[in-house]
Amino acid sequence: MNFCGFLNEFTDKNEKEVIIKGTVSAEIISCSSNSITINVPQQDSNLDSIIGFAALDYDNKFLWYNETEVTEGENTVVFDGFDYFVADRAPIRYKLYAVFEEDGVLHFCRFYSQEIKEKYKATYDRNLLYYDVIAEGRFEDEDYCTCLSVTRGGYFALLVFNKKDIYNFRFTNTVDDVEVVDGKLTFDVKVNKVKEASEWALVGMDKSGEEPVYYDLPPQPFDDDGEFFISHCSLTRDFIKLPKPTTLSLYTKYVVDGKPYYTRVSVSSPKVSKKIRKISYEEFLQLNDDLKAFTIRSLDNDIQFVSVAPSTGYELVNNSVKDTILSEDFNVSRVLFCTQSVSEKGEYNLHLNPDMSEVEEMWAYCYFPKTKEKVIVDVVSWDKDTGNLSLNLSNLKKSCKDFTARSYMLCIAFLYEGLVYPAKLKNPNYHGKLTAPELLPLEKRLFPVVERFDINGVEVSLAPIYFVSGNIYIRIRENLLSQKDLVFVDYKNLDFHDNFMDVTVKIPKEDNRKYTGFAFTYRYKKSDDRCAYFIEGKITKKLFGTYLSASIDMSKLDLKRVIWDLYATFEEDGRRYGASISLTDKQIEKVLYDKKRVKKQVDCTIKTDEGEDVIFPYHTSINTVAFNMREKSNIDSSEFRAKEFEALKIFKRNKKKLLSQNIILIYEKFCACAQDNGYCFFKHCMEHNVEKILNAKIYYIIDKSVSDYERVKKYDDHVLDFLSIDHMVYLLASKLLVSSDSKPHSYAWRPNNSFVSEMLKEKQIFFLQHGVIALKRVDGIFGKNGGNPVNKFVVSTPLERSIIINKFGYKSTEVCMTGLARWDELVDKSKDYNEVLIMPTWRNWLDEAENSTFLHSDYYKNYSKLLESERLNKLLEDNNLMVNFYIHPKFKDYIGNFDVTSKRMRLIPYGEEPLNELMMRCKLLITDYSSVCWDVYYMNKPILFYQFDYDLYNKVHGSYINMEKDLFGYRSLTMDKLLDDFENAIKNNFKQPKEFDEMRESTFAFTDKNNSSRIVLEIKKMKIFD
Repeated sequence: MNFCGFLNEFTDKNEKEVIIKGTVSAEIISCSSNSITINVPQQDSNLDSIIGFAALDYDNKFLWYNETEVTEGENTVVFDGFDYFVADRAPIRYKLYAVFEEDGVLHFCRFYSQEIKEKYKATYDRNLLYYDVIAEGRFEDEDYCTCLSVTRGGYFALLVFNKKDIYNFRFTNTVDDVEVVDGKLTFDVKVNKVKEASEWALVGMDKSGEEPVYYDLPPQPFDDDGEFFISHCSLTRDFIKLPKPTTLSLYTKYVVDGKPYYTRVSVSSPKVSKKIRKISYEEFLQLNDDLKAFTIRSLDNDIQFVSVAPSTGYELVNNSVKDTILSEDFNVSRVLFCTQSVSEKGEYNLHLNPDMSEVEEMWAYCYFPKTKEKVIVDVVSWDKDTGNLSLNLSNLKKSCKDFTARSYMLCIAFLYEGLVYPAKLKNPNYHGKLTAPELLPLEKRLFPVVERFDINGVEVSLAPIYFVSGNIYIRIRENLLSQKDLVFVDYKNLDFHDNFMDVTVKIPKEDNRKYTGFAFTYRYKKSDDRCAYFIEGKITKKLFGTYLSASIDMSKLDLKRVIWDLYATFEEDGRRYGASISLTDKQIEKVLYDKKRVKKQVDCTIKTDEGEDVIFPYHTSINTVAFNMREKSNIDSSEFRAKEFEALKIFKRNKKKLLSQNIILIYEKFCACAQDNGYCFFKHCMEHNVEKILNAKIYYIIDKSVSDYERVKKYDDHVLDFLSIDHMVYLLASKLLVSSDSKPHSYAWRPNNSFVSEMLKEKQIFFLQHGVIALKRVDGIFGKNGGNPVNKFVVSTPLERSIIINKFGYKSTEVCMTGLARWDELVDKSKDYNEVLIMPTWRNWLDEAENSTFLHSDYYKNYSKLLESERLNKLLEDNNLMVNFYIHPKFKDYIGNFDVTSKRMRLIPYGEEPLNELMMRCKLLITDYSSVCWDVYYMNKPILFYQFDYDLYNKVHGSYINMEKDLFGYRSLTMDKLLDDFENAIKNNFKQPKEFDEMRESTFAFTDKNNSSRIVLEIKKMKIFD
């Protein structure tokens, strides 16, 4: 049986499930017309059960299948009936599989060669990855061909590509070494011989335009080495006279039958690549000549020649450099080396390393990456001959409508030969792990304040800083908090009695500042929420040092949730500053494991209009004192603290046995639900004997009093009741956490100095994710250096993978492209329901806000207005539609504030109905910035984005994409526009608009419902339980 077409048509026709999982080892013997011959050696797989071969495109949408006998040893795969252009796009890669049948299920296992993978890793030899052409054809009036290829990971594939790229795929010419001799770039290129070529030459390719432009390198001497030519290159810095600065990639040009063919030149090994990177770095430090002068670099193993100036120049907008800088398309990517200084008079100066003598105009601007805001600052003086530049930063005051802490990247833009070039500035002494340790402390990187101004009655200071990367930023801080990263006092004691908190700190011996008391400040997201209380302190000098103390009546302070900071205050130059209170590891441990805390008062109860809150101290990630304020609960009781110590005792007594079980704990948000990726993955584990595969014991944590417990009750032997003794013991013994949420969600939320919670920091976590990351910046939470870093990060799209590596700071090996576990269960049920889902996301400036604060928010006002809209209700009534309004779990306690009288609307509290089910039933989703949009888009349903607070959201949260251009649904800032879009969607019978349907084709990495299986394999790769 042969088949070529859509995978879903194949499964429907044969009524067989397809599971894509696993590998079959094979080696390549030869290629011929429309066939390949491979050797399939003896291995763990039962080769007798292979019933054929298959090929799938990378979206798992198009399938070629050939039922044939496969045996151990030599096998020939004949691609009869394979329309290589069935996907209607090229170039394209098809993955090759062996097909097993078991119990009526077809298992696709990919052909794989460990030997090729290892050889390529050691040599970078592309000859290992590309083999002979097996087919040719025409596509869109171009000649195309198909060849057998192997990925760098060792997986077999068929590659369909334009014939003009044939030599680029067949082999790679290489550079074995690079030196700088007498100022010239000196290296040898090993050039493959092409017998049909009439001539060859080395060229530089400029990819900056719509079409590549090729420049011939000056002729270089070469030797004939039999199978290769060895070209001996020695290039001056201006070996090609170009019209503008640029980046050239090194290629070889072959002329065959009068036509040019190009193949890239790459480094021969990682060692050469590393050497070139070192040369490139040293070169940029030394090059002070023409901005078009070249140095060499290695990028993705390719050889490139890079000009001193950025390679992208922009044409003037409205004949104005200023308008050009402020245009949306003016983006900075390259670095120029530079140093900064602040004079005794407070003048801010820069020195640019390159020779800028031919620059016509020099401008400077500050860039805030989170919102993409640009602020042009004044150039006070500019000496093009010396590279000295003085700036006035006062224009930033006009931009700062609030004073939330932020840092602007300092950039320059210069007019050179008619084009405007942007560059960010970097100190050359900072270069990653090689930076001298003495340069890294903040006091070495932060410069004196250059500007102060008043915003809404609060004094703000501006100070230049080198980030650890060496990039130059301008740091904006409220003056009170501007020294908290530089000045520290030592924690001595903190006690509670009734409504009072007694605090004592020790002032370091060498510190001669004038300390006056303490500041208790609210950690705000918006400057409107700023709140600070100042408490007078008492200085006491004793034998062993000087102490500052105060007794604070907490009942006299108007406190609000969530986080407060405590600083010791000192006066300097007539201003008041805060010094952070630091703790030692020993002090932290003493607090955590002090059994006296079971009976002792460890917090203050605060009466509110809505009941009782509690405020208590905790240590931050940098071991300073801060405070949590939240609703009071049973975890604040002495009985709960006693239970923790009992759990610790049980764990210590049974430690060896517990650790030998290799415990994996799976959970979801607050351990209060079972409907997200955690539940779907747990269910997969229970139904597919994953414990045996991973050699582990797997448990799900959930509060057994919640309704979702019924969904996991049938696996009760593998379910732990939230905050039970068993939960605490198994959490202490666990070796891996697997969740759609962060580590803190596996235990009591914001506990009061709990050693169980503290131990979570040492646990490994496999992060299933709650959704797809793109619309909301969360690298501060989940980034490698954020508050809740993870060990393995699941992603679902190529864009998301790029974000997690480039913005979150994870290595590629720490990111796994599997797709979300819950997508395995997604089925479009909208034909049977007339439902619309409205699900907005949360706002961190409303985190755990009191109800009165929530009622005054734009969030509440806009969604209340929408739900009460007569026009919306009429559209629902006229079209027999029902709206389900589902609030984000972080806002679940506020849903009772929404008043809905229409019979066409349902308010659904979090956890009452599975969100997956609501998404499968809906015909359309209305959201703002929620990642649930990806689930609905995955099912190819239309989405409307209602972003009434876009400016504030973008300033506080931020996004990784341009939501004004890159969303996959219509966007509105007003309710009227939203309802217009909704009405049009109804008229279009909820069909996905064509523009978003086409975008979807290239969005998702997998649509095969095997995401959980891939996750299991990724966990196994972590080798935690070996």
